[in-house]
Amino acid sequence: MNSAERVMATLQGAPVDRRAVVTTTSLYGARLTGCVFERYYTVSKEYADGQAAIIERFQPDLLLSPLCVANEAKAFGCDKRYMKENPPNITKRAIACGAEIDAIKFPDIDTHPSILYTRESVRRIAEQFHGQIPLAAVWVDPMNLLATVVGLETFMELAIFNRPVFDHAMVLFSDFCVRHGNALLSDGADLLINFGSVCNMAIIPYKMAEDIAKPNLEKMYSQIKGGILFHNGGYKIGGFLKLYSDLPNLLGFIVDQKDNLIDARQAIGTDILFAGNVDGATLNRVTPDKIGFVCSKILSTMEKDPKFILATTSADIPYKIRVSKVLS
Repeated sequence: MNSAERVMATLQGAPVDRRAVVTTTSLYGARLTGCVFERYYTVSKEYADGQAAIIERFQPDLLLSPLCVANEAKAFGCDKRYMKENPPNITKRAIACGAEIDAIKFPDIDTHPSILYTRESVRRIAEQFHGQIPLAAVWVDPMNLLATVVGLETFMELAIFNRPVFDHAMVLFSDFCVRHGNALLSDGADLLINFGSVCNMAIIPYKMAEDIAKPNLEKMYSQIKGGILFHNGGYKIGGFLKLYSDLPNLLGFIVDQKDNLIDARQAIGTDILFAGNVDGATLNRVTPDKIGFVCSKILSTMEKDPKFILATTSADIPYKIRVSKVLS
């Protein structure tokens, strides 16, 4: 069984030769190839070479497109700064306040360099590994994209105190997100991972998830021409799983390391996939033996669940960690 066959069988709940394993190692490819971030996050060939190095070293069962929200933010007029050991960071938002929503210039997904970098990375990886290893394109929904472009404080101000402007922004951002998501699928991505960094329990209350997040996600997901995995965004998602579990085109969830796996399965039922819950962002602070113990415990807990994938959660596995000692 190759990775594509293994993941497809897991989605169907069919027997597999071993449990599928997914690691958030989009950043780590730069370390393996020795590529500086200024090129790794702007030159698609460098990123694709980094993912080829990940495959050669670790054999994960899913590849990722670049996880770099600052690139998309730059396409909307934000400023970004390169970091020493992390993906680029946003240093200035596109607008100063919510009243300036209509001043935001939406990028052309076919011509803007920051958008094309991701799309071309997807094309290169798909060309090399299609049919062998599934490729998931990291993709943000309109709420997360709005929060990225204008800042979380402005996002919350609009959502709570100025719904007409917020709803207007959702129309604009949803149109872009649908076109972008479908373009990534047409470029060769096998599925999308919705990085839900504001649609989780740490950022919004249940009422907002019910009244704002879910209706917007339903409208957008229904227009996507492929399957979607909902990512927790780095925070607990358990309390929202049942609410989101009937979204159109939803393949499943990537839960947080703090989410209870048994409770998560009970919340979403047995028909859809979910993955977790190794804390990838802290692997550099624990011993390989500890990681092995955690993984073994998770696998033991989920032994009888045919639609579970062992996966790291949160953001990228740190640049400095000796991954070969932990994951090989």
